[in-house]
Amino acid sequence: MKINVLILTLIGVFAAMSSFAAVASDTTVIEFTDKGVKKRVTVLTEGGKNFDVPKVLNLNNLLLEIGVDSAERKEAMIMVEGNDGKKDTILVVARDGRTIKIVARNPFPERATETDDRWTSNQKKDSAKEEGGNNDGDDDDVQVLGKKRFFSKSDFGIYLGLNGWQNNNPVSPNQLTDLRTGRSRYVALSFRKNATLLNTEQLDIALSLGPEIAWYNFMLQNDNIVTNVGNQVAFLEGDQQLSKSKLVMPYVNLPILLNFGFEESQFQIGVGGYVGYRFGGYSKTKDANGNKTRFKDDYGMNDLFYGLTGELGRRRGLKLFVRYDLNPMFNDNQINANKLQAWSVGIRI
Repeated sequence: MKINVLILTLIGVFAAMSSFAAVASDTTVIEFTDKGVKKRVTVLTEGGKNFDVPKVLNLNNLLLEIGVDSAERKEAMIMVEGNDGKKDTILVVARDGRTIKIVARNPFPERATETDDRWTSNQKKDSAKEEGGNNDGDDDDVQVLGKKRFFSKSDFGIYLGLNGWQNNNPVSPNQLTDLRTGRSRYVALSFRKNATLLNTEQLDIALSLGPEIAWYNFMLQNDNIVTNVGNQVAFLEGDQQLSKSKLVMPYVNLPILLNFGFEESQFQIGVGGYVGYRFGGYSKTKDANGNKTRFKDDYGMNDLFYGLTGELGRRRGLKLFVRYDLNPMFNDNQINANKLQAWSVGIRI
């Protein structure tokens, strides 16, 4: 019952974030001179989806980056080249269903005194200011309207890393709660919405929120096993040689991060926290002959978890993450493991 309520709550929050992001949709406007067709070209695309301006900026390359198929690109180029110097408006459709509007005109306008290769705009603003700058000279005379968002409206990520626990209690001379840290793995699937709070020339700030499904895999050292003895979790020496012995804890959680994006370096930092709910638990062993044994049990683990998290990395690339549970993994009445706290580190791709 608890898990059903939590899942419904997370779905509701995720749907609310989706609605919020949908309301804040943008129109992206890119204006430049295409030297190949000798036209002044303005491209408008609805939806505000992120894409990069190609290094060689012309109409064909830009439509390719946006996601317009080759047949539509070819037709658009023919129409732009054949408008006999008159202003013309052309509509094409990207692969994701967005309508792309192209306005081509002649003669060339006067050269802009200030140009830039950064672009995009929020057309909901009553007036859009042109940004200043200078590109590499190959695609001069590029006018920029407004500013592109640093953070996409939504994203999917996979967390891969190592996990462990601290505050090990010396319950035996052999520290039977010790782990093989290099083989204790953390995996999570992340569905995230990003709501931009601040959008400036140097810094973007966004609130990121979305559900995750994650797994802790705690690999025990030597031939040790985890079991229950009289309603108490116990870490004991096994009676046979084992190639694997682990405790697995799956959970669904809801992280909330405040993300800072730095335009010049394209670097981002996120800090925040999370709350999670454990929806299972089991131990698994594998002996030297390959025989596997699995026992499903909660082993006295807490149902609810909460902690702190941080991420850093390039805007488009791998990001490092760290997580630390603030509350113990096991219930207070578990005298053999009542102070163990979990942590994880790794990358988000």
